[in-house]
Formats: sequence, structure tokens, C-alpha cells
Amino acid sequence: MRSSSISEAQFELMKIGEVAAMLRVTRQAIWAMRKKGEFPEPITALSSKQPRWIKAEILDWIKQRARLRDEQVAKDRVAAML
Repeated sequence: MRSSSISEAQFELMKIGEVAAMLRVTRQAIWAMRKKGEFPEPITALSSKQPRWIKAEILDWIKQRARLRDEQVAKDRVAAML
């Protein structure tokens, strides 16, 4: 068993179908968001030419979207009170 300060889960690679299922969107939606620069870029796995996404980056992207949503909700509440 090896010891590491970096979790292996941080570098788990996901196929597009897995990412789509996790986000409950279509594969086409992922490619469209990526093309617009709104989604993390995939990497090409060494053993395959198929693109893969780093799970930690997808989870960070989800957290960032949640933060942006929360900030917008707070702004909307302040604006409604004025």
C-alpha cells in the first residue's frame, strides 16, 4: 500500500458518458458547454485516445456553479428589498 498526500480520487478519470450521467445532461450539452469555455477541458488518457475528465475538476465546476447561484440569489434578495 502506498502513501500519498494526494487522494487517488482527485485524479479519477471519467468518460463523457459518466460525466453526462453525473450531471444529468446529454453528451452534446457537455461538448457545447466546453466549446463555449463554460466547462472543464478533457484530457486524453495515455491508454486511449478517448477524452477523459478529471473527476475533481468536475466536482470543482459544480461547486463553482453553486457559489455563483448563491451569489446571484443574495443579490436578487438585496435588490428586492430596495
